[in-house]
Amino acid sequence: MPGIQDTANQPESLGPALYLAVLENDRKEVRSLLNKGADPNTSCSCGTTCLAKASEKGYLDIFNILVARGASWDTKNKDEESPKDLATRNGNRLVLGKMRTADLERQDHWFSAARDGQVEKMRDMIDRSGLDPGIQSSAGSRALEIAVDYNQKEVVKLLRDKKTKSGVPLTTLRDEKGRTALQLAENFGHVEIIELLLNDILDSGVNS
Repeated sequence: MPGIQDTANQPESLGPALYLAVLENDRKEVRSLLNKGADPNTSCSCGTTCLAKASEKGYLDIFNILVARGASWDTKNKDEESPKDLATRNGNRLVLGKMRTADLERQDHWFSAARDGQVEKMRDMIDRSGLDPGIQSSAGSRALEIAVDYNQKEVVKLLRDKKTKSGVPLTTLRDEKGRTALQLAENFGHVEIIELLLNDILDSGVNS
């Protein structure tokens, strides 16, 4: 299918087939192609992903299938339109409602993973679904702060060099009391995390 971008992490031709199945609202074929290794984030030449197209068309079942397979709804096409923008433009309320619910669920999983030290789950959420590592919980906390609080060293290692979607390093952000992650670690007396964050600051100074 012309104009569809096959990505490096899927067998050749699966991308165009998946995009076509989404256009045709063919749930069975979408599931089959994903099971064969099609990338749920396949996009056309204008940057519109399969999820964005399902959002635009109001195909809720297809949307749910793609989200369950890790499709990102944070991407934008060449016109700077996100899946949410396309769903809003076409008045697809069911898709928009599912987006809100799915986003809350995704955030719950993200913050729980930070608390419990589930590094691979967090890495997958960043890489596959495009989640902003700097998002805040309803209580105003970020994953890095939660990881420091619960002394989750591996999570801190993962997040210490990450930035928000707007390009701000997570280690420079402050909590509701004005404390950075390093200051939190010092307050809690988490020596190994203090060393991790200090080394990161020193490395940044050397490379700047």
